[in-house]
Amino acid sequence: MARPEKTAQAERADAAHAPVRMVCFRLAGQRFAIPVDAVAEVIPHRPVTRVPFTPSVVAGVINLRGDVVSVLDLGELLGLGRTKAGEGTCIVIVRAAGRTGGVLVDRIDEMRSFDARKIEPKPPVGAARAAALVSGVVTLTEPEDEAGAPCSVLDMQVAFGLEELLGADRAGGGAGRHEAS
Repeated sequence: MARPEKTAQAERADAAHAPVRMVCFRLAGQRFAIPVDAVAEVIPHRPVTRVPFTPSVVAGVINLRGDVVSVLDLGELLGLGRTKAGEGTCIVIVRAAGRTGGVLVDRIDEMRSFDARKIEPKPPVGAARAAALVSGVVTLTEPEDEAGAPCSVLDMQVAFGLEELLGADRAGGGAGRHEAS
């Protein structure tokens, strides 16, 4: 006997209970996460070539296996100040908004699974750009975490779709290499 198909509402309820895998990292002393399905890879920091006439949030470009890939300064984008290269600095290569690009982070912490129900709505934050990038907040509760440390979940679709970055694409610096359709 065939099982009845789930309703869309039942599928949404199941998805709400499914674990969400995130790449967790630090930036300017704060914790952030990006859904793993947006992350293509993580590479060690390398020199980034600045491109004239691009917004300050575009750190520059790198050569990634023959492709020119734009790198965003996530600290600058979030209003936390420029990201300074240090020992653990990495570039997270993401695919979002039809683009492949990188974001500078201070260091990668780990990949974690969060219960989707534990991701709270984003709190009101001051800067409009930062508010648009944060899709929610999860409170870290593992014993190795700082008690109750917040971790902001970032929406890379929004980050790579910002109008100021689309304008940078037209100026030649870009917010990432466009994906073929």
